[in-house]
Amino acid sequence: MMTNQTPAPGGADSPARAVAAVDLGATSGRVMLGVLTAGGVAELVEAHRFPNGPAPRRGHLCWDVDALWEGIRTGLTAAQGLAAAR
Repeated sequence: MMTNQTPAPGGADSPARAVAAVDLGATSGRVMLGVLTAGGVAELVEAHRFPNGPAPRRGHLCWDVDALWEGIRTGLTAAQGLAAAR
């Protein structure tokens, strides 16, 4: 799991904020959770990584949309759990 911390605007009295992002690459996808903590620190955490490979359909190679959607849903659930724990 990767975590980067960078100072960000905001004070100690600001509420923590979180946002999830989906990154689809040629061979894998991932769901990242970005959190701006109450102390004003920005954190980027990998919530889930999943494979992205072509699927044969009618003689052509296509994105496996069903597998991608499942990986995204799993990742968003994981990101939600990570955000709730912060």
